[in-house]
Amino acid sequence: MLLELVGYEPVSEGVFKGARPFKLRSREDHNRVIAIREIIGLQKFRAPDEDEVVAYVRATIDDYCNNPEKYEGNSSGLIGLLNTLDDNVVDELFEGSETEEFLRRNTVRAKRAEGELPHEFLVLTVGHSREGFLERVIDNVENSLERFNEIFGRHFSDGVKLGAYWSVHFRVNDLSLDQSLYEGVLPSRKEIKKLIAHEVTSSRTMEVAYGEIPSRGLQIYETVADAISEQMHLDEVADISEVILDNFGVRVVTCFKEEKENLKKAKKLKEKESQEAKKEQSSLFTMQHPAIFRNMPN
Repeated sequence: MLLELVGYEPVSEGVFKGARPFKLRSREDHNRVIAIREIIGLQKFRAPDEDEVVAYVRATIDDYCNNPEKYEGNSSGLIGLLNTLDDNVVDELFEGSETEEFLRRNTVRAKRAEGELPHEFLVLTVGHSREGFLERVIDNVENSLERFNEIFGRHFSDGVKLGAYWSVHFRVNDLSLDQSLYEGVLPSRKEIKKLIAHEVTSSRTMEVAYGEIPSRGLQIYETVADAISEQMHLDEVADISEVILDNFGVRVVTCFKEEKENLKKAKKLKEKESQEAKKEQSSLFTMQHPAIFRNMPN
């Protein structure tokens, strides 16, 4: 059974639009009125820990180095990043003796304690869409994840900012937190109301990914929480765990790339300073012993 949200119509996997449009005046032409729909996107993911990020990066690099032709022309995610790196950087990632230590030091993910369950999150993304835009995306973009990203990408139309304007990660109940914070699967309305009222952007139960939660944010959350508690447990929400894992891989390999670039720049600077010091010493010697150079044969 597909998830149903009161007051919204499902239009694609994890995407819902307001049942009724509302109208905004164009900033470019005040005589023109634009029909807008509120759109809601739902996704879920399991946050990886340090071991998973490191294992994923190593496995991806190994496969990339052993099968380079397989990834030619790929420009997205970790593989896309590897395609932009100098061969010597890729080789060091593949064979470097200190690579493992560097990856672990820079994953930004901690190891899970023994027996600790993975942290899971529901991603609620809210934005606006002009009438007809969703239908065009659905007709032209087949992949559900690409379709989601296209729908919630930031874009402008007639001076009105559309697309996603706020996104929040809600931690799913994993029985390891204070149960008073939850009503079933998702954080309690009381907890979320308190966090929104105090403009909290990061807590044990809620993380604002971008944007600012508007005054009706609690109402939207309640609509989603009601639907999930009454109809299912998140089983049918699109899982983007692999995308999140790849994003962490991109982040740590980018750190590796930047460190190598900084070391290369530092080496060049040191060589330049050394050459300038030698020139300065040579000039100083010439000034101190002019007779030696005057009496040298041409």
